[in-house]
Amino acid sequence: MLWSILALTAALFFAVAGVLYRKAVAGTSLHPLIASGLRSGPAFLVMLLAFLIMGGSLKKPPEFYIVALASSFFAFFAGDSFFIKGLSSAPVGLVYPVAYTFPLFVAVFNFLFTGRKPSIIVLAAAVLMALGIKLAYSMNNGFSFSGLFSGLMASLSWGLGISLASIALRYATPIELNLIRTGILLSTTSPLVMRDLDGIRRINAKWLLLGGTLGIGFGPLALFSAIKLSDPVGPSVISSSAPVLAVLLAAPILGERIEKSTLLGATLVAIATAIASVWG
Repeated sequence: MLWSILALTAALFFAVAGVLYRKAVAGTSLHPLIASGLRSGPAFLVMLLAFLIMGGSLKKPPEFYIVALASSFFAFFAGDSFFIKGLSSAPVGLVYPVAYTFPLFVAVFNFLFTGRKPSIIVLAAAVLMALGIKLAYSMNNGFSFSGLFSGLMASLSWGLGISLASIALRYATPIELNLIRTGILLSTTSPLVMRDLDGIRRINAKWLLLGGTLGIGFGPLALFSAIKLSDPVGPSVISSSAPVLAVLLAAPILGERIEKSTLLGATLVAIATAIASVWG
């Protein structure tokens, strides 16, 4: 199915972006919102170029912009902030699996918004995906209530952000929606970026810019295209494989070691992806 290929492509973009973000900011103290704002610049320009080439239109009803703004808030600001907060106070092996249960929240919100019940098989694939991520990051064990809470809030926020994006797609193309979303992120974070130019000069910004082009440019574009062809649930399950793909990619790019548990987790993720692709 074309939508499953697009969703897997989105996962690959997200995974490569994650590795590039780490390569850019590892060992620095750059504020996450500043990093997020900086990465939005090239992503917005790419979306703007695609918009101009494809001949899109921004003459949309007010409800589109309201939903797009809400989607951006929950995805970029609430979700990412909770995720980063969790990683700062709890083991990666706790936060990642909890945060990446967001397809389950997508299923819940999609049902509340549209009345469409998710397939039990797809929900099982989402649980299997979370288990695979847990195994892939099992080298970081431990428990933290704040980490658990932050992971759950990130999952809920991302799930709501994706569900709202699927509603916005009723009024717009994926390019038009992502242009608005990246534009919102760029405009709201630009003042922060301008205040910390010295901090930005201390990082390898080219990797952050490239990561932004993939992570919030082409990645969401592929995911939104998959949602447009299907529904939010199946593509979300497949795209949530990004953390495990990032671990596998980190080996050749960053020279990090791959554990046996990572390979087992990757196998479960592959099975979950196949299930979601066939029955999503």
